[in-house]
Amino acid sequence: MTVHARIILFMLVGYLYAAGWISEEIKTMLTTDPEVASALQVALAAVAAAIGYGWRWVARKMGWST
Repeated sequence: MTVHARIILFMLVGYLYAAGWISEEIKTMLTTDPEVASALQVALAAVAAAIGYGWRWVARKMGWST
């Protein structure tokens, strides 16, 4: 998952830099700091878990077998 988190981070930072929302200095800091990558990985794991629990909640509300 770490590789995917880094790819997402590079794409997001690249977009923000190209749009002019962040400077070159911040872009370099975000793409080279391992703590930022770790935080992104934790956030992605939380989103994945929330999707799973949300899907189960919807299934139970709809009466589907779980």
